[in-house]
Amino acid sequence: MAVAHDEVGTPVDALAHAAAARWRRRVRLGLAVGGVADGLALTALVGVAALLALRLFGVHATPHPAWAVAAVVPALLAVVRVRARDLPLSVCAAHLDRRLGMEGMLVAGTERDASAWRPRLADGLAGARDAAPRVRWGRAAMRALVPWAALGGVLLLPPPYDPVRGPDAAIVRALADVERRLEALAQARGLREETRDALRERVAEVKARAERGEPLSWADVDAAADRLVRDAERRAADLARARAALGAFAREAGASGGGEKARADLAHRLDEAGKAGLLEGLPETLQATVDGARRDGASAGGTKDGASTGTETDHGVGQGGIDPSRLPEDAEAMKALAEAMAATAGERLEGVAAAGAISAEDLAALEALLEGDPLAKAWKETDGEPCTLCHGDRPEGCGG
Repeated sequence: MAVAHDEVGTPVDALAHAAAARWRRRVRLGLAVGGVADGLALTALVGVAALLALRLFGVHATPHPAWAVAAVVPALLAVVRVRARDLPLSVCAAHLDRRLGMEGMLVAGTERDASAWRPRLADGLAGARDAAPRVRWGRAAMRALVPWAALGGVLLLPPPYDPVRGPDAAIVRALADVERRLEALAQARGLREETRDALRERVAEVKARAERGEPLSWADVDAAADRLVRDAERRAADLARARAALGAFAREAGASGGGEKARADLAHRLDEAGKAGLLEGLPETLQATVDGARRDGASAGGTKDGASTGTETDHGVGQGGIDPSRLPEDAEAMKALAEAMAATAGERLEGVAAAGAISAEDLAALEALLEGDPLAKAWKETDGEPCTLCHGDRPEGCGG
């Protein structure tokens, strides 16, 4: 007969004692797992709070081997929980007895010798393993993993801004490149005046922030660079269009023999060239000729170095436009004017390409597209009226 003894040495049934002890071990395991899970969660939450607090003071903490000391917390919490909530063997026997419906036989077997009813006790304990409490591994894992996921997210955050370190050097270099391209395009008159002034103001503002040690973002540079490229590409298209139109007029001027029709054609082409800002900033003699052909009320250039003091509208057209009656009547004089203006457009277009606003391949493709004087064709087909079908993005009509 299998006989065991309880804590005080009283003979008890070994089978009943083993069943109650197995129940007790399962309870202890559940308590330990829950304690470890809660300890891990507590460690992670404290870590999240500590890291966020350090970031407020500009400190970026990175994982260190010393952090392994934190593993003591879940282990300690597991031990404390098992000791605080451990059940006596008699209580475990009572729980198992109730679950198996043994009507007190198991409890009695853990208190005294149960040899008289041992067969019935053995039959009742046949399902003891299935009646044991289950450890909720999934729930414990979720309690631990969610806070640790939050801790991982905080650790992946970029370092907080450090005023001593200053702005990102890559952003500062990109800003300097935008400024260099801006000044190159301004020198080549490859931007509209309002765009040039707005970009200069924007670049100066961002540079001032960088000098003060404030943080910069790529958006500060990208917005200026995008606007610079868009306006320069538009100006390049206008210059190429003006160059093609004026060059075609110069080639045909000798055959036209001059006259009012030729003067009106040239005036129209010069007005179109004004959309590229081509009527301003010319050499002194050429500027005087263009200013002399402006309608009454038009702004005139005339600074000593040939730069115009006039302004441009949103499309770059000088106020008042060109009066055909003020242009030269002689065909050769008109040809010379058109050639000079086409040459100036070509120089400015090369300056825009040199500043990196348009590639050599795109420039060649643009000039090939404009070959054959599409402006003259549109002008003739519409009997001297601007075409409203092409270049629909321009409210003034066809620009060639």
